[in-house]
Amino acid sequence: MELSSGIEGNINHSYQPSSLIQLSLLQGDLQRTNIQLDFGDGIAVSYANFSPVEDGIRHVYKSAGIFQVTAYAENSLGSDTAVLFLHVICPVEHVHLSVPFVAIRNKDVNITAVVWPSQAGTLTYFWWFGNSTKPLITLESSISYVFSEEGMNTVTVQVAAGNTLIQDTKEIAVHEYFQSQLLSFSPNLDYHNPDIPEWRQDIGKVIRRALVTGIPDEQILVAVFPGLPTSAELFVLPRKNTTERRKSSEADLEQVRKKGFTDHLFPSTGHSSSAMLMLLSVVFVGLAVFLIYKFKRNPPPALPHQCSENSRRAQKSSCFLLQQICLNHRPENGGSLCAHPVKKHD
Repeated sequence: MELSSGIEGNINHSYQPSSLIQLSLLQGDLQRTNIQLDFGDGIAVSYANFSPVEDGIRHVYKSAGIFQVTAYAENSLGSDTAVLFLHVICPVEHVHLSVPFVAIRNKDVNITAVVWPSQAGTLTYFWWFGNSTKPLITLESSISYVFSEEGMNTVTVQVAAGNTLIQDTKEIAVHEYFQSQLLSFSPNLDYHNPDIPEWRQDIGKVIRRALVTGIPDEQILVAVFPGLPTSAELFVLPRKNTTERRKSSEADLEQVRKKGFTDHLFPSTGHSSSAMLMLLSVVFVGLAVFLIYKFKRNPPPALPHQCSENSRRAQKSSCFLLQQICLNHRPENGGSLCAHPVKKHD
């Protein structure tokens, strides 16, 4: 007794592989032979007459994998067993490459390929990065990769299932650093746009025009996430001038944040130089106000030879007398200049 099989593919768009198994009886009485056929997926059938199975037995597997098909034949002359290992695969209809929109240079980036239908069996993945001439080959649907060059990098995954090969390509922006702003929308947006994907395609343009002003278009990247409720992420990329990258990026993100979106903010780790300058300015202004206030309350004392404005008339005679005494005691007159103190009289 022999077993042979062939995979016919999908039947009636059920996405379930159909296997046609041929059973041949080399010797024995065909009319009196009982046959038991186990498909290896928990389903078995029995036949009391061999003639119905001469044209083949059709069986649909609900999942992909390797199955052991066993046929057992028995009649009055004896019994026999035949075993066949069947590799069932499911044709891959679609593959979606899931990558982050922006990544940091020289840091691990997780990349995943989502295959539909999910029960496709054993698949081979070919990963192409940039202009590489040799792909990375894995049996897993995810991979970790480090980008060493800044700019837009292309990632392509090819999925091989039997004789079928499909692929998907995505671009990822790689920079030394970046800042992002999570955006949320009113629930009415999803309520009034059910199953309408077109507005999602235009949401990036709306954000650029209504939310962002004064920032070059090449520094703005808007990503709308799938699923409900609708959410998006706004990326502010650094400028090409490396000396002004971090400062300008922080200023641009601050401008976006002030537009009224109350969302989660992920700032970079750099310190704000503008905040430090503002703090120093406040300190200097406070010190200047303190010094001015102190000098106004404690004016410097007047010199001994100065006369007060309020008592100038009362002391005019005393000042004139003091001058006459000093003139009479000059050195040429035999005295010293103002050598004798003048006592103040009440």
